[in-house]
Amino acid sequence: MVEMLQATLEPQKDGSLTRARSILQCTVGSKPPVSICSLSKEFTFTQLDLELEESEQVIFAVKGPQIIHLSGYYVPSQAVSKREASTSTDDLIMYP
Repeated sequence: MVEMLQATLEPQKDGSLTRARSILQCTVGSKPPVSICSLSKEFTFTQLDLELEESEQVIFAVKGPQIIHLSGYYVPSQAVSKREASTSTDDLIMYP
């Protein structure tokens, strides 16, 4: 699973921001795109609380003149986490 936490608008090369809006859209699988947020000079970032499963392809797209950066983190699946975190004596090799 991937958790997306924040979207931030990147300033132009001269450091300025345009008044035009840049819209972040997300497409999951074959479903139609969904607008996640709209950023502009007045609203340069927003907090997100998106949980995306790995079972379907997810595509992010920006409609507008500026770049939007996303931040978040990857959460390993429960099966992998439990296997890696296992410390039972059955998993240990003991030498005399």
